[in-house]
Amino acid sequence: MSEFSLTVDFSSIPDGERAYIEGEAFLSEIETPTATLPLRSPLHYEIQILRNKEDFLLSGMVSAVLEYPCARCLESVDLALSGQIEATYKKSPKKISEEEIELEDLENVIYYEAMTFDLSERLIEAILVEIPSKVLCKEDCKGICPYCGENLNNVAEHRCKIESELSPGQFLSALKRIAIDDTDSNNNQNDK
Repeated sequence: MSEFSLTVDFSSIPDGERAYIEGEAFLSEIETPTATLPLRSPLHYEIQILRNKEDFLLSGMVSAVLEYPCARCLESVDLALSGQIEATYKKSPKKISEEEIELEDLENVIYYEAMTFDLSERLIEAILVEIPSKVLCKEDCKGICPYCGENLNNVAEHRCKIESELSPGQFLSALKRIAIDDTDSNNNQNDK
């Protein structure tokens, strides 16, 4: 993953005042828990920081275009995303209970000791939560042939040779053999 840091010194913001940050980050990819996704555009951000005594309220927008695979045919899709950035930075208290920490995690509260913050995680997080659970190249995507893997969107009438060579009975007998083997294996282990 490309190294990205957006470090901001909050100490220069006077109490009751706002600061604005706008810019672009040129990353090659974003890492998710399940995949590394290439970026097709810079990460554009607009952030507003409001200081209220020792608290800093962060809000704004971030947008980018990611390359993401279609859930049906696996072709790459340019996925334009726009997310909201929201967080509250509070001075770290001397003592805090576990219950308070858990509650404030839900409210997106971040405790600080120094007045310099790296906001890059907030930007990436705002993009990642906007990725839909199912991405399609087009609404009527036909997907891929389950036998040979051919993209059915690229072929008017697909006639799979592998599918025509296999009868439904062959699949069922193969599944039955697997189920019997699995049952025998479990019985043998229980006998020990």
